[in-house]
Amino acid sequence: MNLTTFLQLIYRNLLLLLAGGLLAATAAWWFVSQQKQEFTSEALLSTGIISSVSIKNADGGKSADRDYAQNELENLVSLANAHKTREELATRLLATYLQMPQPDVRLISEAEYNELHTAVFKPEVKALRDSTLEGTLARIIRQRDAATPNEVQKLIFSEKGYFGIDQYAKNLKVYRKGTSDLLQFTYTTTDAAICRHTLAVLLDIFMDKHATLKKGQSSEVSAYFAEATTQST
Repeated sequence: MNLTTFLQLIYRNLLLLLAGGLLAATAAWWFVSQQKQEFTSEALLSTGIISSVSIKNADGGKSADRDYAQNELENLVSLANAHKTREELATRLLATYLQMPQPDVRLISEAEYNELHTAVFKPEVKALRDSTLEGTLARIIRQRDAATPNEVQKLIFSEKGYFGIDQYAKNLKVYRKGTSDLLQFTYTTTDAAICRHTLAVLLDIFMDKHATLKKGQSSEVSAYFAEATTQST
């Protein structure tokens, strides 16, 4: 085929070629437009573990302190990533957004608020809304822990949406930052406000759980010494 024949062929099929290109471009634009933009929020939490341990003991204390710090940091990461922690996170977020009478751009965009209240929250879920956030939370917890499958469980124990704990496993990461005593919290989702708020709620839950554990450990130690003192008198 010479150049002249090739050009004639293109000319005869020019409209078909243009239509095919336009169709491909339109399809590409449509697929891109259907995908929501993703946002990522990050937070760094200083545990103070390394700075609080003693490394003055020259006959092995330094190694022991390093092992202690490593163990404590691993425990904190496990606590932040625990199933119960994420379950509480999903429950509290669901109660918050269900309770909201109107969108608050600090917590959720107007578009996502409308999506939740028109398409995501089924009538069974909307019926759980109480006059107070605490009341709504209590109702959601009862449904979450119920033996009979329900709409709340479908939202929380799923891989989709802002309340699915299985999607947290993919999009919510907590890990030790390098060799420091800092914990890195990272969350990625499709609404910037929800992304920030989810991480803030997770930090609150994590700090509360950690404080409760430490308080329990201190109580056990105090009880031990009190009993030992009683027995020695």
